Amino acid sequence: MLDGFVQRDSSLLNNGSLENISRYRNTFSPYSEIDKITKITPKKHVHIDKYYGLAYDHWIEEGGAFYGKTDKMEFYGIDHKADMGFLRIPFRRIPRISIKKHDDINSILHDLKKHYKDHDILYRGQTKEYFLSRGKESLKKIYGCENTLEPSLLNTSSRTNTNIDSIIPEWSGLLRVSFGMYAQLLDNKVLSDKINDEFNYYPFMHYALSIAQHYGLPTNGLDVTSDIETALFFALNTYHKTGAYKANYLHKRDWKSKSVIYIFALPHKYYSINHEEILSGIIPKSRPSFQNAFFLHNSRGLNINNATEHLVAALYLDNSDAFKQKTSELLFPNRQKDLIGNIIFENLFKAKSIIPNLDSYLKYFYWIN
Repeated sequence: MLDGFVQRDSSLLNNGSLENISRYRNTFSPYSEIDKITKITPKKHVHIDKYYGLAYDHWIEEGGAFYGKTDKMEFYGIDHKADMGFLRIPFRRIPRISIKKHDDINSILHDLKKHYKDHDILYRGQTKEYFLSRGKESLKKIYGCENTLEPSLLNTSSRTNTNIDSIIPEWSGLLRVSFGMYAQLLDNKVLSDKINDEFNYYPFMHYALSIAQHYGLPTNGLDVTSDIETALFFALNTYHKTGAYKANYLHKRDWKSKSVIYIFALPHKYYSINHEEILSGIIPKSRPSFQNAFFLHNSRGLNINNATEHLVAALYLDNSDAFKQKTSELLFPNRQKDLIGNIIFENLFKAKSIIPNLDSYLKYFYWIN
């Protein structure tokens, strides 16, 4: 079995949406070498890549670089700027580009936006890069090269082994109570009715998870931003837990690994939640709004690295002084300025005493001090 693949009965494909599996079976790249494989008789079981939700018959164990060989792919977009090679995901390569100053970022963004005119350009900053843990033999069979770099953008529920399905009803209920309390504070029935209406609106489940993500709680999604200076803050500052519900960010000092800015191009309103469009004008700004936050919510089931699907570039930084960035005070308003966050926080303690399984989840909540 190839690393990262699981074996399932082929009947699972009849309702693949339950496990977030692709509707297509045996999808392969035109830049592969599967024409060299002869044993393609279907069997009862299929092999599913748990990172991308792609299902295959047993022949993939022979290899054939079915996700495509990097060096065979044609240049696209800003591939010509890839001075550090490429990251790989199924069927595409993502240019890795070293950046020395802020103007370099502006130049890259200018070029990208010409290629992705009908897309939302979003960013994610990290102080270091992570890769999926596939072995060299599997990488060679999958991509044709044992040194392939697959970016790991796994959601926090996967990394913390948190069962989101078991906690989201309680968390959503906590939010409903918190927003209702806000309406009561203003003694505004019209506002209360509007909030109740929004809670019955389908995207609220994703919105609830997005709120959780931005206050530090594990979710099955990924937080990104539409503001490059916000992304730079998270690329150039390291998170430190300082106590119960407390943390801070300090300037990065260890530069053995470069910081990275991931750039995504998503078709408008595709697999993302924009905080400014949910409850807009109904509740005051909370932490996600201060961070110009979006939430990519499709990394679930047997497709936990789905956030990479719309990745189009990775920028690498090694000098924090050369870039403009937001401050922690702007991105993490305190309890006095973040009224909604504070109401939620106050309700945590009431809720965890009567809903025991919330306690292990809510411990991740944090304020910046």
